[in-house]
Amino acid sequence: MQRVPGEDLESVWPTLTNDDKATVCAKLKAGIDYLRSIPSQGFYGGVGATKRSYHLFWDPQGSRDICGPFQNSDEFNAALAKKLRKIYAGTRVCIDAKARFYEKHLGTMLGVSAPVFSHSDLQRKNILIDKVGDSVEVAIIDWETAGWYPSYWEYAIEFCSLQWIDDWPQCFEQILEPWPREAVAMRVLYQDLWF
Repeated sequence: MQRVPGEDLESVWPTLTNDDKATVCAKLKAGIDYLRSIPSQGFYGGVGATKRSYHLFWDPQGSRDICGPFQNSDEFNAALAKKLRKIYAGTRVCIDAKARFYEKHLGTMLGVSAPVFSHSDLQRKNILIDKVGDSVEVAIIDWETAGWYPSYWEYAIEFCSLQWIDDWPQCFEQILEPWPREAVAMRVLYQDLWF
């Protein structure tokens, strides 16, 4: 770990020129491509085959069925439906029907995707920019939820929190390969699990 200078991208984005934005996106893409080049460990989970630290997989009892690590995409998808059941256990009858829907269709909605190393919280507030003259340095911070996720995850989970108020969503697609089907499915599921 090291301390790096800079301001968060959320704050400075409106002040950047189009050339600066292109530079930031290119540097972020290079960094994400490097992460993707790390050979898969053959599971979905935290570094060292640990439990998921992402909040959608958090369980106070630490249940492996919800927290992982997971050996395949079926286990990964099943954990999300189990988390939904656990959140609403005994409170709402309609959740059982919704959980059954996800159990039946999540594999089709999200598909099968190889595990790749992901930051898993690539919001602008977690990207630092240090602009000195014509030079722009970029650093990604807040790695607590990083780990091995499906290939679509980084794009889809960011899609859940995108605010469509400026050009960031379009620029984000220069950084990460778009996964629109998986992004929409995750956004619906995210709302059920988090709100």
